[in-house]
Amino acid sequence: MANKSPRLITASMGDHGIVDLGWDDGTVCALDLSADLPSGAHNPRIEDWGHSLEFDGCEVDFSSPDLYKRAAWQDGRAPRPEAFREWRKTFGLTQDQLADLFDLSRRTIGYYEDGTLLVPRIVTLAMRGYEAGAGERAA
Repeated sequence: MANKSPRLITASMGDHGIVDLGWDDGTVCALDLSADLPSGAHNPRIEDWGHSLEFDGCEVDFSSPDLYKRAAWQDGRAPRPEAFREWRKTFGLTQDQLADLFDLSRRTIGYYEDGTLLVPRIVTLAMRGYEAGAGERAA
């Protein structure tokens, strides 16, 4: 299952730490980086052929995969790691049980829960399907 993030192609500074970003897969977002950017940060620059973002006025830089995950979490396109973990626990599943259920490795489940990997859309849909069938299993 591919979990490769796209490359950045556009970046511009908005107000109050909001950065407008665009990736080569067509994804665009206004990502809130206010908690991570010092007040002097300005002029975002795409570096390393779209794999990182740097700012003038500070020593802060971000990787494209990190920004892509943050954007997906912020926009609700993928569950945050803590939400994915809580979902699993709500249904009383261990990582091994969930891995077997979704035909994934336990390591992959761990990567979703610690934020190393973004939960793919197909897994999010499987979660919804499992939720829908939970009432039938309880009856």
